[in-house]
Amino acid sequence: MKTEAPYEFRTFLDQVHEPGRRNPKASPCRENEVGLNESWRIVLPESASEGLMRAALDFQNYLLVSMDLPLKIGHADGPGSIVFSEKDDLGRGYEYEVAEDRIHILGDSWIGAA
Repeated sequence: MKTEAPYEFRTFLDQVHEPGRRNPKASPCRENEVGLNESWRIVLPESASEGLMRAALDFQNYLLVSMDLPLKIGHADGPGSIVFSEKDDLGRGYEYEVAEDRIHILGDSWIGAA
């Protein structure tokens, strides 16, 4: 049986996102697929709730740690945007739209968008 150093288990518990998940040898995107790169950005409305901001920050951290993709968060929408937004009267958890140069994630609240 392996002997564990005191509090060694914290290393596992503190790791939120698994590093190095992106396959650098993966084939290019096929038709009807969208590939993200460093030119993309995460977009939040100026009126974003604290929860929506946390969801976007967690997604940003996932992309950085797991996919080695450093994306900035901003408010300017345009080509190469991953847009997080919320709408109270959606009536369900979330919807998303994916286009060649834009991804829009719309939640019925920040929880739906997360």
